[in-house]
Amino acid sequence: MPSESVMKGRLVIAIALTALIGCKEDTSKEDNKDLLTTDLVTNPRSAEGIDTVAFNALPTMDFKDTVHNFGTMREGESSTYEFEFTNNGKSPLIISS
Repeated sequence: MPSESVMKGRLVIAIALTALIGCKEDTSKEDNKDLLTTDLVTNPRSAEGIDTVAFNALPTMDFKDTVHNFGTMREGESSTYEFEFTNNGKSPLIISS
């Protein structure tokens, strides 16, 4: 029969393997189908400063109304409201989720 220290070592190894297997990142295309590609995302701010041309071309969201009063609601009741907005920027506005 193995000694107590050998059994503890095996237990530590088993826990470590379980943790590694449980933390495996799933990179299947099925799970990532709703993600944006990086070529759609730009950031004109960097360590070197701001690219003012790119910054001025960014999309902007201008809302028609920014507040809506739902009135008195009861617990469990649900309601919806659609906020209207316009992209007044010089590039497409991408809303992914």
